[in-house]
Amino acid sequence: GTRDGKQAINGLRLTRRIGHNDNGYYKGGGILDAKEYLQQISKDDRLIQNKCIEVYQLRCLATSVTAPMGTEPVQTSGASDKVGNIAAKVVDLENEINGLIDKFIDDKHERIKVIEQIKDPLQYNILHKHYVQGKRFREIADEEHYSEVHISKQHQKALGKVQKILNSIRKFNEV
Repeated sequence: GTRDGKQAINGLRLTRRIGHNDNGYYKGGGILDAKEYLQQISKDDRLIQNKCIEVYQLRCLATSVTAPMGTEPVQTSGASDKVGNIAAKVVDLENEINGLIDKFIDDKHERIKVIEQIKDPLQYNILHKHYVQGKRFREIADEEHYSEVHISKQHQKALGKVQKILNSIRKFNEV
């Protein structure tokens, strides 16, 4: 199917980022590095949290703006126009931020769908706990009753599988 004019495989599309990193994987039309791709989940979470704070702050600003009080007569239309203009700007910014939040949520869900394609239960758990839940390998090792070294090795194997998934999505998108 298509989404935003992009082809997708298994219901997924790759979010293309500009630039490249030192290990030869390219973002923006090229191969995406599996680890960096999954790390974007926590980045998107932080962006969502920050944008929600911005929305809250904008709402507070909109409700705190009042007309100036004084003893001299003033034209009320000027003050109310200023309040109205600020409120309109707040609404526009809030709509823009809500659109960004929606995009970040979509991107996060896309990456989780890639993790869900990992068939090995331990590798799936490692990827989900590390990238989605934000847990460290030590904590995952304790929960899964394996050594941290074993968890690290399984993580590397799982990243290899994610890279193959990303490569297949990329090849499908080139068609």
